[in-house]
Amino acid sequence: MTSLVGSLRARGYGRAVLVFFLSLFLSLAAFTATRTSEQKRRESEFKERARRPAAAVQQNIDLYLEEIQSIGKFYAASRLVERGEFQAFVQGILSRRRAIEALEWAPRVGLAERAAFEAEAQREISGDFRILEPGEQARRVPAGRRQVYYPVWYVEPLEHNETALGIDLGASAIYANALGSARARDAIAATRPFPLPREDEGEPGVAVLLAVHHGGVAGGDPSREPSDQVHGFVVGVFRVGDLVDEALERVRTGFVEVSLYEGGAGATRRILYARPGVGQAAGNREAATAEQGPPGGLAYSTTVQVAGRRWIMECLPTAKYLASNKGWMSWAVLAAGLVLTGLLTACVVTVLGRATWAEGLVAERTTELSEANERLEEEITERTRAEGALRARNRELESFVYTASHDLRTPLVSIEGFARLLEEDYADRLDSEGREYLWRVRANAADMDSLLSDLLELSRVTRTQEPKATVSVAEVVAQALQQLDHAIKDSGATVVVPEDLPTVCASATRLRQVFTNLVSNAIKFSREGAAPQVEIGWEKLPNAYRFLVRDNGIGIPEQYRERVFELFTRLKEKDVTGTGIGLAIVTRIVEDHGGELGVESRASEGSTFWFTLPHEEPGGSTRESAFAA
Repeated sequence: MTSLVGSLRARGYGRAVLVFFLSLFLSLAAFTATRTSEQKRRESEFKERARRPAAAVQQNIDLYLEEIQSIGKFYAASRLVERGEFQAFVQGILSRRRAIEALEWAPRVGLAERAAFEAEAQREISGDFRILEPGEQARRVPAGRRQVYYPVWYVEPLEHNETALGIDLGASAIYANALGSARARDAIAATRPFPLPREDEGEPGVAVLLAVHHGGVAGGDPSREPSDQVHGFVVGVFRVGDLVDEALERVRTGFVEVSLYEGGAGATRRILYARPGVGQAAGNREAATAEQGPPGGLAYSTTVQVAGRRWIMECLPTAKYLASNKGWMSWAVLAAGLVLTGLLTACVVTVLGRATWAEGLVAERTTELSEANERLEEEITERTRAEGALRARNRELESFVYTASHDLRTPLVSIEGFARLLEEDYADRLDSEGREYLWRVRANAADMDSLLSDLLELSRVTRTQEPKATVSVAEVVAQALQQLDHAIKDSGATVVVPEDLPTVCASATRLRQVFTNLVSNAIKFSREGAAPQVEIGWEKLPNAYRFLVRDNGIGIPEQYRERVFELFTRLKEKDVTGTGIGLAIVTRIVEDHGGELGVESRASEGSTFWFTLPHEEPGGSTRESAFAA
């Protein structure tokens, strides 16, 4: 690039260098702006996706806590709950909530009541029941002497949870803090996560405890000590993995990796759950490190409240999500900018080169004339010839400027023009095959010209804001039908228009385009052997006018009804002329006017295209509806 710039400067092309660097700067600026916009859009979209699983997990946790509250209220409403009653009450909860490992009742037993409680328990369960506490090497030993015990007395389901019976929760390091918090706060308190003693060794679980007071679930006599008011604790043990999986089943998380942590950052943080989304590439999570940053710069972190404890939920995009959201637009902008930079620079270099050539030519001829003026009189004829040659060169220069200006026109115009000339001047020299080829060239050129015209019109509709004013829809429809007069007569179509069409606030030109496109399509897509019948109607809605164009044509198959408004979409049921852009133009116009567009159709039974326009300012038409009979 340095050698190219130096060469251009050396040859006097300073302006070309300026154009090159200015175009390059604008291309890079457009690339940067587009890339920034794409990244913001991706971040916003991913954040919205990630919020759904986080909200679902929080909602599911709250539902489980409500079940614990319901058991507490059951105890508060009963003077005495027997084992069978407890079992019957919690069966419905266990069937609804699959993440529950165990539901337990731990009554308050004073030191003086311990012996009587153990004796009564042994008679009820016909076994050797003791109040126990965790010992060394995960053994259970008889509980030591304490003023108050909270032994697990009821537990459901009993299978896999037999070892919990008799365990004094107050002697457990896992439960001790949560017991105190539940008793002091009169609210559900959660333990720190701990591994569940099941086949899936190491699966994290969490227990929540709710204090049941003698006077109710919470509250009681504030003048009494909390420990004197506590009747016992309702305990729920939940499997964290199932709890989260159950929540995520209700939302789509196929492009999001969900992780759940407890604790702070770094080594103190403990992972509770990790569920990769569909299509996760190996090592994707390792890429989301402090050194490399999250994949694609996308991450979402939020707090999940669990009965007084806070867990951290992190969401990262999967490799499949990143692959489907590459954001090629910025690179396309950069490529287009670089191509444009090259074309502009080449154009300027060409123009400057021609100017330099012309200047050199003029200087050369001027020198010749100066020398001729110094010659003798007999050289006057030669000087005259030189001046004539100079004028010829000037004419060549003028011709070149004219030709160069025409060379900048689109090649399509040249193709069509030369094809037409060939047909006019040499048609009699071509055989039938040659004339067929020439016809194809002109037909394809015409099709391409029509396509470019439609694309330019679509661009103009998108970028240009036409002034809006109060217009008569009846006049607009009349102008559209006059424009389609030949097509209507050639097809034998009948177009019925109501007499009392309203006035609206719109661009008359654009509104005419809408009716022209819809009526033209209704005529073109008519059924074989049936004259087109087109009806235009309208109705007044609360906030808009709804206009309808109904036909008796071939209709639109169900799979195409949503796609007919897309760019370049054409029905294959009938071969008609067109570019597939007309309905896209109609869509842009209607949306620019603040309206909506739709179609109702059945194959072989015709179609009804409709669009809405907002009401004009007060003073317009007040008729409720009309449709031509």
